[in-house]
Amino acid sequence: MNTKVVFYESDAGEEKIFRELLGDTGGGMEMTFCPDRLSSENVAMAGEAEVLSVFVGSMVTRELLEHMPHLKHIVTRSTGTDHIDLVALKERGISLSSVPSYGARAVAEHAFALLLSLSRRTFEAHDQIQEEGKFEVGPLQGFDLFGKTLGVIGTGKIGKNSARIGRGFGMNILLVDMYPDEKFASEVEGKYLPLDDLLAQADIITLHCPYTKKNHHMLGAVQFGKMKRGVTIINTARGELMDTIALVGALESGVVAHVGLDVLEGERMLKDEAELVLHEHKIDELKTIIADHVLVDDKRVLITPHIAFHSLEADRERLATTADNIKSFLSGTPQNEIKLGDKTY
Repeated sequence: MNTKVVFYESDAGEEKIFRELLGDTGGGMEMTFCPDRLSSENVAMAGEAEVLSVFVGSMVTRELLEHMPHLKHIVTRSTGTDHIDLVALKERGISLSSVPSYGARAVAEHAFALLLSLSRRTFEAHDQIQEEGKFEVGPLQGFDLFGKTLGVIGTGKIGKNSARIGRGFGMNILLVDMYPDEKFASEVEGKYLPLDDLLAQADIITLHCPYTKKNHHMLGAVQFGKMKRGVTIINTARGELMDTIALVGALESGVVAHVGLDVLEGERMLKDEAELVLHEHKIDELKTIIADHVLVDDKRVLITPHIAFHSLEADRERLATTADNIKSFLSGTPQNEIKLGDKTY
């Protein structure tokens, strides 16, 4: 009997790739594809699923899992797992695999795409010409990256690539990580510092650390108060790493001059604001959504819709690893599995 594998958030292009990677007939699999996020409206599609594959837009909750009595394994096509109820998985004995790394160059390059757009005001210049038909130079003065101090928070593969790019621009490099890599620091002529010291010295701060409950709002009102006035902040990691309301305050006070964001706190709700009407939410969540709208409307803020990972090469890498994860689970030799164990989530 074929194993039933259901994919959510998988468009026609991804379906074609998965069928190529997993075999035209599914290689002993019965594959079903849905372009939408997993939800209460379409969970019935996965009622017989033994393997479920999702991306970051699908919230795999305890309630939705109850509709999948045969589920044995989840393959998330992402590195992060904060969209999945890991406690519920552990209780049900459902295993989980992820894509441990992908797009390390793509995300770092996107961080600098945001930074360069802000430093040279290219998006404002484009809008001026396209929308107003003006060619005014005066209001569009930018600033050089050369000689500026770049603070990189998180020096995994993405953070290291960002530091290397920064060094290529002639920037001074400061680093923060729970596990300093002094050999790498020497490579980029940088140095590891405590977070507070980096915040006080950096002209530009870029976030490249994973999100956990422990580092929720690692940049809040207190941290913004320690930053150099006129700092630029780039976040291509997770929106929840920054307190959005505090960020709006820092912009209003002039402590933060420019912000480049590929992620927003509460972005799942922001993408589907019908959720705000149909479901109850805590007042803090609603305040965050309002603050997100303030950022969207602020000319000093450049926002992209969580696309830093989304390059041709990175997507191929991510989907290939996902296919390998599915095949390895079915063969009894799982790879890239998240150990649920006794970890506290």
